[in-house]
Amino acid sequence: MNASTSKGHDASIEGIQYLRAIAALMVVFHHARWFFPADCILFTAPWAEFGSRGVDIFFVISGYVMTVSTRNYSARAELRIPQALDFIVKRFIRVVPLYWIATLWTAKRLIWRGEAGLPLLKDFLFVPHFSERDHGLIWPYLFQGWSINYELFFYALFAISMLVGRRRYVFLSLALLTLVLLGTVLTVTHAQTNIAAIIFYTSNLLLEFLMGIWLSLWMQGRVSRLPRPILMGVTLIAFVILAVPNDDTIRGFADGIVAVAIVWTAVLWGDAINIPLLKHLGDASYSIYLFHMTIYGASLWVFKSLGLLPPTAFHMVSVVAMQIVFASLLGLAVHRCVEKPVLTWLRSMVTARRRRRVV
Repeated sequence: MNASTSKGHDASIEGIQYLRAIAALMVVFHHARWFFPADCILFTAPWAEFGSRGVDIFFVISGYVMTVSTRNYSARAELRIPQALDFIVKRFIRVVPLYWIATLWTAKRLIWRGEAGLPLLKDFLFVPHFSERDHGLIWPYLFQGWSINYELFFYALFAISMLVGRRRYVFLSLALLTLVLLGTVLTVTHAQTNIAAIIFYTSNLLLEFLMGIWLSLWMQGRVSRLPRPILMGVTLIAFVILAVPNDDTIRGFADGIVAVAIVWTAVLWGDAINIPLLKHLGDASYSIYLFHMTIYGASLWVFKSLGLLPPTAFHMVSVVAMQIVFASLLGLAVHRCVEKPVLTWLRSMVTARRRRRVV
C-alpha cells in the first residue's frame, strides 16, 4: 500500500503539524536533561544533543511553509508592496505577541525589581546580544528565543524578496548564501568580532531556511509516492543520522540536510496517518516551545519530592517522560487560553481595519 502523495504546493501539510509536535518535544527532552548532573549519560552519550536538533527541523519547516503559503504571490509591480506588508503583518501576529508574553513572564522578577535594562529591550526588538547570565552566548533572556530572532530575520528577508518580483527566490538564495559565506570566512580565518549581530546573522543555520525553500520549490508540481515500509525506513534512518553529533561550525550544512529529509518524509506522511493527539500538540507546538521552561522549578520540586533525581536509568527515563507530559499539558493550556484568543483578537482587528479602509 502506498503512502500519501505530495502534489506540489497543494500537498497536505498535516504531516508538518505532526512534525512540529515531534520537534517541540525533542527540545523539551533536550532541556529535561538539566534535572541531572552533567556527567550522566544524558550529557555524555553520543546522541546527547539530539533533542536540540528539533530547532533545525523547525527552521527547515519555516522555509518550506513560507514558500507554500505564498504560492499565490503575484509579481505585478503594484501588488508587491501590499503582498509584502500582508505577509509581514501575518507573521508578526503569529509569532511576536506570544513571544513577548513569554518573555514578560520569564523576566517578571527582573522587571519587578526594576533591574530590566537595555538587554531586555533588545529582546523585545529582536536585536541579538550577548547574554549577561551565560557569557559568550548570544541568547535573549528567554534563552530559547534565540531561534525566534532567526525566524524574524528570515521573515524580514522573505518580505523584502517579495518586492523583487519573479526573481524573489534568486534574491533570497543569494542573500542567505552570502551571509553564510561571510560567516564561514570569519570562522576559517578566525576573525575576531564582538558585534553580536554579525556573529549571529552569518551563522550557517540560515542555510536551513533556504533548504526548506528549495525543498518546497522542488516538490512543486511533483507527485511523490513511496511504499509505507520504505517511507518508515527513510524516516527512521534520518532521525538516527540526526542524532550523530556535529559541531556548530557545520551544523547548518550537516543537520540541515538531514532535517530536509525529515520534513520531506513528513509531507509524504501527511495523508497516511491520523494521530489526533499529535495533531493537537503540533497546533500547540509554539506554546510548548516558548513556555516549557517556565515549569522547570515546579517540576524540580515534584521530582525531588518523588526521589527521582539520583541519576539512575529508571529515574532519568521517568523524569524525561514526566517532563514531556507536563510541558505538553502546559503548552496545550497556553495554546487554548492565551495563544488562540490573542491570535483571534489581533486577526479580527486587522480584518476590521481593512474593511474600514475599503469603505
